[in-house]
Amino acid sequence: MISVHDGNPISVAGPDKFLLQFRLRHGLTRARMARLVGMSPRRLADLEHGEAEKVGSVRSKVLDISHRLPGDLLSALSKAVVNCRLPRALCRSNRLELRAVSGPAIRKRPSVVNWIGKDLAPIACGVLQEMRDDLELQRAILRREVVSVVTTTQSVLRTADDEAVGAFRTTISYFFHDGVLFSDAIGLPVSAEERMGYTPLYGDEIGTDLFGDCDALAAMLAGNDTSVSSVSGPG
Repeated sequence: MISVHDGNPISVAGPDKFLLQFRLRHGLTRARMARLVGMSPRRLADLEHGEAEKVGSVRSKVLDISHRLPGDLLSALSKAVVNCRLPRALCRSNRLELRAVSGPAIRKRPSVVNWIGKDLAPIACGVLQEMRDDLELQRAILRREVVSVVTTTQSVLRTADDEAVGAFRTTISYFFHDGVLFSDAIGLPVSAEERMGYTPLYGDEIGTDLFGDCDALAAMLAGNDTSVSSVSGPG
């Protein structure tokens, strides 16, 4: 495995930051998220802002949701991806069938619109291909041990416009719906001088922020905070 973490301090944001990111990534209202984890919206708000004692069971509840994502949450996730203000893509299965993509992702790589509904695996390159070739990592994802991977990359798809794609730090979160793997990748631009590679995060590392990106991600995702809590259909 190639780790992009090279001895720099790791900050542990805690389950509160993960709760906030999970809710915003899925385009959920606080009331809907509170019902999912079995607490009051006020208690959830306190946790999201670090103003209440952490609840140890919250982590396992969120993991359970991720491992058995209901259809309405998958639809809400798809809508949140499309409306996201950052480069973002939702893929299905380990063949990376592209299911949804955000406007900034299209501006980053205009040709990606031609791949909606198609598998990206045949055009994977760079760090993405290295991840696919890492059988230990792939098995850990399918065993639901690795819940997220943080990557630092330039272009990871062989397309005509790949040379124009800059460097990005991308958080890939994994979910399962009806036993099928989904991956939600959302990126922030970084310097091209950053070390390229990837670092897997396991279930007990929820809340770990390798590079101080949590606050930036939450701020940009906050634009989805008013999204509807569910949309009919599987997305």
